[in-house]
Amino acid sequence: MKIIQLKDWEKNWSWQCTCRWYESKLEAEMTDLREEQSAGGSMHDFCPGYFWVACPVCKHRIVYNGNPLPKYVAKVAVEQTKRAGSGAT
Repeated sequence: MKIIQLKDWEKNWSWQCTCRWYESKLEAEMTDLREEQSAGGSMHDFCPGYFWVACPVCKHRIVYNGNPLPKYVAKVAVEQTKRAGSGAT
């Protein structure tokens, strides 16, 4: 099989947000995202999981509330969370 084009997500995906605690304006990259699963951990739970970044100033969570994440970005966030262990930054 021949690859015609390979998307370089790490250089292309970013999210601008503001910390509500310290009003820091931030630009998060794909590797900054973490995942928080719902209490039951099932995609069918009433309260779904969410993605977040930690403010580098105060360490509070900033919840991603933009457009649905591209599948590959969500996959990287899940992997980053597993590597960090229990969602810690």
